[in-house]
Amino acid sequence: MPDFDLFLPDWIALLGKCTDWRTKRLLEEAMSMIQDDFQALIVARDHAENHPELYKQILESGKSHTLVPCINVVYLTST
Repeated sequence: MPDFDLFLPDWIALLGKCTDWRTKRLLEEAMSMIQDDFQALIVARDHAENHPELYKQILESGKSHTLVPCINVVYLTST
């Protein structure tokens, strides 16, 4: 898909506003397509109110060990 890297953030933002189970599944799939682990953490933070399971997805992906130093940065920038 041309310009997929431009499409994905908009798609995630749209899905992040919805809370039904179908959307949650699509959002989890979209999250798995994010190549930048730090960006995935930011997306999880931005949508934590409606989709706290995104943090769980990051932990289960096995990438969380590389993100431990970043978690404080993301938390501090959101407060």
